[in-house]
This record gives sequence, C-alpha cells and structure tokens, in this order.
Amino acid sequence: MSRRFPILIALGLIWFIAPAVPAQPPVRADSGTRQSDALRVFLDCHTMGCDDEFFITDIPFVNFTRDRNDGDVHLLTTALVNGAGGTQYTVHFLGQKRFAGRADTLVTSVPPNTSEDAKRRELGRIFKLGLLRYAAVTPLSSRLRVVYDTPAGTSTTSPAAVKDPWDFWVFRMGVNGNFGGESRSKRSNFSSNLSARRITNDWKISLGANGSYRESNYSFDDGTSSTYIVRAYSGNGRLVKSLDSHWSAGLNAEAGQSDFSNQSFYANGNLSAEYNFFPWSRATDKQFVAIYAAGVSHYRYQKQTIYFLDQESRPQQQFVLAATSKQPWGSLDVQARASQYLHDGSKQNLSISGSTNLRISRGLSLNVYAFGARVRDQLYIAAGSLSREDILTQQRALATSYTYSMFVGLSYTFGSLFNTVVNPRLDNLQGGGNFFFFF
Repeated sequence: MSRRFPILIALGLIWFIAPAVPAQPPVRADSGTRQSDALRVFLDCHTMGCDDEFFITDIPFVNFTRDRNDGDVHLLTTALVNGAGGTQYTVHFLGQKRFAGRADTLVTSVPPNTSEDAKRRELGRIFKLGLLRYAAVTPLSSRLRVVYDTPAGTSTTSPAAVKDPWDFWVFRMGVNGNFGGESRSKRSNFSSNLSARRITNDWKISLGANGSYRESNYSFDDGTSSTYIVRAYSGNGRLVKSLDSHWSAGLNAEAGQSDFSNQSFYANGNLSAEYNFFPWSRATDKQFVAIYAAGVSHYRYQKQTIYFLDQESRPQQQFVLAATSKQPWGSLDVQARASQYLHDGSKQNLSISGSTNLRISRGLSLNVYAFGARVRDQLYIAAGSLSREDILTQQRALATSYTYSMFVGLSYTFGSLFNTVVNPRLDNLQGGGNFFFFF
C-alpha cells in the first residue's frame, strides 16, 4: 500500500492538470474566414471609465492591436465634466489604411456617481455602434447582428418636454479622513467639500466651500512629544457668461484662511475675459485660450510679514495662455501664467507648465511633464526665521525665488501585434489586481 500511494498521487495529478480535450483550431466565422480576418482596432482610451480588458472581451468582432500604425481604425476617446457633474465622452473613429479618409464622431454622457462598470459598458456600447460601419465590410460581417431595445410607450409619439424640478442645479458634498501611525508617531487628515453648480450653454454658476485639517504627533527619546497642526478653509464663487462661440466673461470671488500661507483671513475678487481661438464645440479635441483677469485681494496675517504688515489690500492682474490638444499622435497640454500686484510691478509670478504623451514610433512612447515658476510675489512670508520643525513638517511656506519640477518617462513595447487575450489569474498576488489598486 505504501508503494502504491505515491503512484496513485502522481496519476491523479496528471489526470487533474491534463486538458480534457485537445486544443481546437481557430473558430471560423463562416467558410474561408477566421478571427484573424476581423477589423483591426487601436484603442486609445486613457480617461475614467476606460478598461482595456473589458473592451477586449466585450467586443469580440474586432482584433485590438498594440500599436496605432497596425490598426484599421484608431479609436480615440476624450472626456470632459458635464454640467451635472457627470462625464461627457467624445469618441472619434479615425479610419486608417484601407479606411483612410473616413472619420466618425459619437458623443455620450453619464450622470455623476455612475459606477465604473456602468461607465465602461456605456463606452463599450458606443464603441460597438461606431465600429459597425467598418466591421460590416470585413469577412466576419455575416456574424454581425443589430439588436434594438424598443422604448416603452408609443414609439411614434415625440416625448414631452420634461421640466427639471432642480432647474439644472447640481449639489455635491464630501467628507474624507485618513489615519496612520507607528509606535512613536501618528498622523491624521480630515477634509470636506461642498459645491453647487448650475451649468447651461449660456451661463455657468459655480459655488464651493472646502476645508482641511492636518495633525501630526511625534514622541522623542527624552520623553517629550510635539504636535503640529495645519488648517485651511475657503469658499469660492464663479459666474460665467458665454458671449459667443469664442468669447466668455466671468466674475470670480474667494475667501478663506490658511496656516501654511500665514493668512488668518484672505479675500479676493476679479473680473475676467476669455477667448478660445477654436470654437468651444471642439473643446474635447483642442483648446487654445487666452484669459485676462483684474481685481483686488485683501489679506490679514497671523504673524507680521517681512514687509512689517499685519494686513493689506492690493490690486492685481493675471494673464493666462493655455493650449490642449488630443490627437492620434498623442496629447499635449501647455499653460503659461503671469500675475502681478499693481501697487508694485516687481511683485509678480511667472510660470509655465506642460505635459505630453507622444507616440514616437511603433511601440515607443515618450511622457514628459515639466513645471517652472519665477516667484516674486510672496507678500505673506512671516517675519523671523522658521524653526527646523516648521520646515520639516511643512507648517509654513518658505521664501523662494523660484520653484520647478519635472518628470520624464520612456516606454517601449514589442511582440505580438494583437491584444485579444485576457487572463487575470494570480494578478492579486503582489498587488496587481483591482483590490490592491483600490486600497
């Protein structure tokens, strides 16, 4: 019995892991056609709701390619926040190779607080609708069917206009908190926000309030301990009028308190004008805007500043140039800002930032983000020197003449042209699954 037992275990394992049926050849859609004959699609979707693995399994009548140059259709998806606080998706179907010159655009919206599953299913539905035109001329077209869900009620009657009891107002509230610590330190953060918005094609009204509280506690070898607290509270409002397809005018106001900026109270208001060199109807594809704002700011300080002031009111102006473009070759965002206090022209802040996701060639992508600012407008810096603890715990802003940051990334992918297989087994072992990503 003892000799047979290992043999039985080995036979059982072989039976358990052996395939029950030999591998089958690729399924034919009809005589003479294979899955490899399907439409080739390059999926370019990098916004909320995008889930490559879901789309690969949910849209089986196409083959998704790894590189843009290998696709018959480039599926470019962009998104903007809509008036209700949800998301408006714009999907471009850009024909390539045999479909060169063809292009379609579909738009859909999802309401706020929509689940990620509902977002990806709506996107998948739009993808299928747009791809049907291209897939209909492939050898697999005989397997395609169109299903229509008839709406309830009489289909020949136009729906009556629905009166919105909220008059387009959307409200949102949020409270967040996180805690952490070790044997000799602990930290806690709390934040809250409240917003109310009413957005139509002609007017945009936005009201908001938020607050944050950060506390850190440390224990030292000599038995002493220290507590550091940083608070910030603010409220803001914005009224924007759409003048035409390019021009907008706005009124902006904000008030609050900030320990980090040495401000027991601050308030500012300004009038602004904006011009978009492209029509706003193309905002999901590209924008190039110029903004000018002028107004007054008032500050009351917690500690006297390096200019020996406890409070002050100053007129100021701001100019912004911003460009955004999302194209088949990648995306580009550039922004330049210049602000100045009018009582003293030397008190100014000049900054420029930019980011790009550039597809250089087959499989090769470059990601760059850069920011730089020349700082000459820190009116709020408290007089006297900061302690080491204040600096390390970021209790107060430091006087500086410039600030910068940069990120550069290069990625290269090669191998199979198709990306049609989904296999998430053991993804969670080292944090690769959605559970670990969520936390």
